[in-house]
Amino acid sequence: LGITKTNDTGGAPITPGSPVTYTVTLTNADLGSTSIANAVTVTDPIPAGLALTVGSVALGGPAAADFVITEGNTGGDSQVVVDGSLDPDETLTITYEATLDGAGAGATIQNTASEVTFSLADGVNDAGRRQYNDSANSDVTTPAAAIDKSRTTSVDQPGNNTPSQATIGEEILYTVDVTIPAGTTLFQPTITDDFPQGDISVSGIALGGDAADGNWTASSDGSEITVTRDPASSSYANSTAAAQTLTLTYTGTVLNVGGNAGGDTIDNSADLAWNAADGADPQTAGPATTSTLIVEPALQVAKSNNAGGVLGGISSGQDVVAKVAFKPTSS
Repeated sequence: LGITKTNDTGGAPITPGSPVTYTVTLTNADLGSTSIANAVTVTDPIPAGLALTVGSVALGGPAAADFVITEGNTGGDSQVVVDGSLDPDETLTITYEATLDGAGAGATIQNTASEVTFSLADGVNDAGRRQYNDSANSDVTTPAAAIDKSRTTSVDQPGNNTPSQATIGEEILYTVDVTIPAGTTLFQPTITDDFPQGDISVSGIALGGDAADGNWTASSDGSEITVTRDPASSSYANSTAAAQTLTLTYTGTVLNVGGNAGGDTIDNSADLAWNAADGADPQTAGPATTSTLIVEPALQVAKSNNAGGVLGGISSGQDVVAKVAFKPTSS
């Protein structure tokens, strides 16, 4: 007796409130030596995060008349149970609907159906008959959280006129956006944003966006900004029907230090870590990285005169014209 289980999501993540249709198929394959599958029981517990739709359990296939739905179509049922027997070369399908009832972002909800059958019917040599077991699993997933990072610079002048360029002393405004999918929860979330210590100084750290509920805290140790819930063991639940965003902003000033020179880059990245379940199932997003090119003036000085460099080419009292030319090689 074989069992398979599928769902109708096609492997795509689903948001809370979305219905999922599961199909469990039992087949008693005719191998030439196949007997009836007696006292078949299929048990399909509904896992946490899913709510069974009352009255949705249905039987199909040639063997449907030989089975009964024992559990699943009554309010409060937490599993689907079907009993019956399956002749050789017959198939039974069990379908039911469940609704995703809130879950962590990026969660995988495993849903397993199992079957047990016997070589003989109940009451016929119960102690001596053989038992057969099999199971099948069908997972659904929720959308994962995401992180993005961007930056703008404060000066617009020739040679330093794009957000990817900055010069010594210039301020760079960094923005980190964390997107929390509709109806999902981030358990124990942490945002970390690393920046090159000694190359920039950080100021003006702020949090905003529609997920900024006042229970986030941001701190810096001089080389990394860390954002957590307060307390860190708590969670953020997006109970709305639309995605929400938490935005971290801060200013980085390019320092006048030997390590910063034209042609160098200031690279930094932000990461998001969270649990898809309370205290379990760790998830990550990122790194989200920015790179800023340092630009500086690079003047060349050239000097000449009208003597043409010939010794004795001028006489006493003759005017000498000297020319000094400054040529920028870059801005």
